[in-house]
Amino acid sequence: GKWSVIQVVQHLADTEIAIAFRSRKILAEDTPDIQGFDQDRWAGALNYNAARLGDALAQFRVLRNVNLRLFRSQPASQLKRYGYHSERGRESVLDTIRLYAAHDLYHLAQIDRIKAAVGAPVG
Repeated sequence: GKWSVIQVVQHLADTEIAIAFRSRKILAEDTPDIQGFDQDRWAGALNYNAARLGDALAQFRVLRNVNLRLFRSQPASQLKRYGYHSERGRESVLDTIRLYAAHDLYHLAQIDRIKAAVGAPVG
């Protein structure tokens, strides 16, 4: 009951921006510090309430494709490079990829719960 479907999708798009920056720092720098972010502050300050679903989906798709292309272009040794996340500690690019795959699944289930709560078709 906290966020709407559109807000969740905008969060996923903004998370892709964070993943893009964090991963590039880790790939290009030696053991960089990786800053966490407060998703609720982002939602408020970045006005997720005004997001448009089509725009948020388009943003997510483009950013995800860019990130996937980068990850697929890296040798396994590069994906093992790591930085230090402010909340989770040592985190490699591969750890980040795995974490956000689970993050996506959580939010897809959240979208289904929101849709079910308002009587919309789920799936």
